[in-house]
Amino acid sequence: MQDHERLLHFPDLLNARELGGYPTTDGGETRWRSLVRADDLSQLTVEGVRALADYGVGTVIDLRWPEEAALAPSPVPSA
Repeated sequence: MQDHERLLHFPDLLNARELGGYPTTDGGETRWRSLVRADDLSQLTVEGVRALADYGVGTVIDLRWPEEAALAPSPVPSA
């Protein structure tokens, strides 16, 4: 069994969490390193964006209201 860390540390990104290992309705579990949740991406530096990509983040889904996102845009290209 591999040890996994829930709290992830990326430059200039607060409260990033790994969501792998949670139980699913079919008795399985979510895959590690496939889903991450995080706080405000607008403060990310180039180094932080690179660290997310290095971790394997390929798609960003921004759940903020459009007005909120316009006030503090994400530096991540896919957001």
